[in-house]
Amino acid sequence: MLNHQKHTKSLSEPLFYDNADMKRLFNFSDKTLQRMRSNKSIPFVRIGKKYFYPVQYFKNLADQSCQD
Repeated sequence: MLNHQKHTKSLSEPLFYDNADMKRLFNFSDKTLQRMRSNKSIPFVRIGKKYFYPVQYFKNLADQSCQD
């Protein structure tokens, strides 16, 4: 039962942020996101015309910031 609960919890957490999430969570503009993609300063995946950013990358950045 516990194993099932852990698995269910991980499914509810998103794997990727989209542009709207990035703008809302980090207060980035469209131009800032475009610049960061062009500079390859953040990882992203493009599917069709939408861009997605891995949540784990930003969690790792936050963890590193807390350790410093």
